[in-house]
Amino acid sequence: MDTSAREKAVRRFLTSGKITDIADTDLAAACEQLIQAASRRSFKRGLRLADRFLSRARVHGGPLRSTALRAVARMNHFSGNHSAARKYYLLARKEAGADPLVRGRIDRTLVDVYMYLNDFGRSAGHARSAMATFTRLRADSDLAQTWVNYGNLLHRQDRHRLAERWYRKAATYFDKTDNQVALARCLYNRANVLVQMFEFSDAEELYCRARSIYEKAGYELDACDVRYGLAWLWMLSGRFHQALLELSACETTYHHGGDPRGETLCTLDRAEVYLTLGLYEDARKDAASAGRRFAKLNLRYERAKAALFQAQAAQSLGWSAEASRRLQQARAWFRAERNEGFSGVAHLVAADVADTSIRAVRSHLKSAQRLFARARMPFWEAVCDLRRVSSNFEGSEALSRLRANKAAQQVPHLFALGRTLDGDHRWQLGDMPGAQRLWREAANRLDDVRAQLPPVELRNAYSRRQSSPHLRLIASEADRDPLTAAVWSERYKTTGLWSPLPGATSPAERERIGQSLSELAAQVTAAARHVSQSKGERGWRPAGSNHAVSKLQRQIREQFTSASTVSLSSTDSAEMIAEQFKSVSHQLPIIQFHLQGDDIFAFVHRSGATTVTRFDGGRLRLGQALEQWRFILERQLLSPQSGKTTSIDFELSLWQNIGEWLWRPLEIDRNSQELLILPEGELANLPWGALICDCEPLVSSHHVTLSPSLRHYLAASRVQAVGTTVDVFRGAADNLPMVDKEIAMLVDRAGSRAAVHDPGRRDQWPVSGDAEVWHYSGHAQVREDNPFYSYLILEDGPFFAADFRLRRCRVNLVTLAACRSGEEVTLPGEESTGLVRSLLEMGARNVVAGHWPVADESTASWMQTFYDTYFSGEPVLVSARRAALAVRERFPSAYHWAAFSVFGASDIGGHDV
Repeated sequence: MDTSAREKAVRRFLTSGKITDIADTDLAAACEQLIQAASRRSFKRGLRLADRFLSRARVHGGPLRSTALRAVARMNHFSGNHSAARKYYLLARKEAGADPLVRGRIDRTLVDVYMYLNDFGRSAGHARSAMATFTRLRADSDLAQTWVNYGNLLHRQDRHRLAERWYRKAATYFDKTDNQVALARCLYNRANVLVQMFEFSDAEELYCRARSIYEKAGYELDACDVRYGLAWLWMLSGRFHQALLELSACETTYHHGGDPRGETLCTLDRAEVYLTLGLYEDARKDAASAGRRFAKLNLRYERAKAALFQAQAAQSLGWSAEASRRLQQARAWFRAERNEGFSGVAHLVAADVADTSIRAVRSHLKSAQRLFARARMPFWEAVCDLRRVSSNFEGSEALSRLRANKAAQQVPHLFALGRTLDGDHRWQLGDMPGAQRLWREAANRLDDVRAQLPPVELRNAYSRRQSSPHLRLIASEADRDPLTAAVWSERYKTTGLWSPLPGATSPAERERIGQSLSELAAQVTAAARHVSQSKGERGWRPAGSNHAVSKLQRQIREQFTSASTVSLSSTDSAEMIAEQFKSVSHQLPIIQFHLQGDDIFAFVHRSGATTVTRFDGGRLRLGQALEQWRFILERQLLSPQSGKTTSIDFELSLWQNIGEWLWRPLEIDRNSQELLILPEGELANLPWGALICDCEPLVSSHHVTLSPSLRHYLAASRVQAVGTTVDVFRGAADNLPMVDKEIAMLVDRAGSRAAVHDPGRRDQWPVSGDAEVWHYSGHAQVREDNPFYSYLILEDGPFFAADFRLRRCRVNLVTLAACRSGEEVTLPGEESTGLVRSLLEMGARNVVAGHWPVADESTASWMQTFYDTYFSGEPVLVSARRAALAVRERFPSAYHWAAFSVFGASDIGGHDV
């Protein structure tokens, strides 16, 4: 019978149940072939066809019924319904009667089914039965396929090396017989095991070979399995961005293909990625979701892992009761599974969750180490040894084991922590060169991982999660080699610049992110309220975050992650950054601050040389001074008439005090007209121009530029926007009577170049192109919990720092005439960020922004002098300085005249950097 007639016979049978002009055995084979072809793209469609096949075959019996039972069983198995699969396989085995080949093939499939049903005894029994049958029948191909099933069982029990031998044995056979699809299955399974043994390069090669075979053969879901394996490998090797992208793609494929187990595994693995990154709330949510779905699928092993991840996340969030409850569930389920490896992980987590006594912690760690060694789980052995070293339990012995542990060498965060602790050990022994070498290795590996993370919160979370060897390098190098210490401070603050979404990002992706940001703006607006009803303050305060806001922020982060280009480049080398400091310092002095513990380090780079001044306890002294400044600010904010204050003498004393102890020791030449300051933490919001030395504020003798880092300064200096447009945005400006006058003045100075957006709306902000000036007047708000969502208030809601990541614009000057618009939020181990940083990384050359809640009247006065000077042809720094001096004559308090700073490029001398 030709192919066309055969297809007609199959369609007729599946539609009406009638059999014409075809033998039962041929019809059964044709139906099975049709179902297999459908299942390559969708298990749902394969299962529907299999159910129809069985409903037609029931009345005929014989090979039709037997084949149909196996087809339904196989599709249920692939779809994750293992109980139904077992039922139909056992019926098919009974139907097969005395046919040993068919019974052996059913035994082979029951190996996997019972494995997923957690009945390892029956699984192993069917494996032995199938191998004995195929050996007796000399059915070599079936025997080789059974080796793969048996390898799966061994892998499930964490007996990885033994499983790898069986997979390799099967692969050798299928390669010789040119069974490419069966070979791909072996390659995929071997790769899974090699990942567990941390042989990453070999595993990746096998995954790629298997994916190529499956895609060429049209096995879409099998290819997805391989991609899922690659995501797992990338997660372990620190390529988190690639892992998240691949998991998202696999989740979609599994969902459409009707594989709920595969879909839920993607959710579970994403929880593990979030745990490693330090995004504990997200990890908890995904682990809980995966656990509920695994419960419906009756998959106890996977459910136990979900409970374990949820316990880890809950403990990190401080939710001890939930952590203990989930941990108890995980331990019980792993014991029922007889899974020694993850029972050990449960002991390891219990050391942090269940007990606080040193004796109990030691006991848990000892039990965990014993189980990991028995299960041959090097990753968790490394985690256990790192915990021992950090707790001062058997430090030397644990460090020796770490040096020989593959996982501790291959997994970046394990490598970095191990090298850091090993360096600490060398330092305690008096071997400083050896300690510094190990700390450098750790810092370089961590920075390479951070540099690849997309431009969202992931990088900061990962930095918080990991121990920082950078701080050890800075402290150890400061006195011996200040330039090297300064380089590591630069690396500690930022591994490099973020960037807007690439031009290749599809319009649809940009539109999705824009819509999500607009939804977030609507939520924030609905929850927001004014700080007060009084006039004169350019500020706004939101109500507390709610569930809808948190959900949208996560959605936006995931969308940015998906749309961002995967970068495989490393961070700038220490040598390159050192040369940059030397080069720039020949053009202007650089004052770079670093905070460590209670101390302040100030690195001064001049004419290619670097010196350091250490202020012991300086951070505490600075905190006291800033408390006094906040008291002065509060009095200014409460003053009924702007500019009139009784505390000017107290304020001048404050600035003189800070100038004498913080600035004078730096020995900055008064003739150095232009300065670049790279502040950190609290120093980023200090009004540097107000500091008094030699009876004069710094603004009288210096032009000061601020920048988040040296690399931000260099990037801003390279921006040359060719546009001439002056875009003016009037934000929500309730109770700010001077805003309209300010805008009228700016339009008058800019003339025909001005484009006024009054009222300013979100969709009016340029998406691409060049401009001379962007000016915003109105309210602004800093989000201290997540500065990525600090915002400007427009007519239809907030315009976030995150919105600028969608823009591809170059602008010579961005002015934010709003409260706290220049405030940078920095937490230990994080890169500072906010509106200014987002604008600089978008493509702004200079940003003028405010440090605190600014006054409406003095702001308008400052802006008038600033733009009068700027549009007469003077540089931004000259204009800002002249504005500050002019306002100081009317309003002596720095609250008025020092509120605004210039961030970005230092452009007085037209430096070519």
